[in-house]
Amino acid sequence: MSASESRTRTEDTSMRDFTVVDQAGNAWSLANALKDGAVVLVLYRGDW
Repeated sequence: MSASESRTRTEDTSMRDFTVVDQAGNAWSLANALKDGAVVLVLYRGDW
């Protein structure tokens, strides 16, 4: 995709808010994390 194409894309790339529990038992929500800036989610399989 060229730079000009990326500026004209109009589809919605947002994600719905969700809350999960982290390894320490604390709630983590996407909405709260986004207050600090961009978020990158990396999903790993839980069972190897």
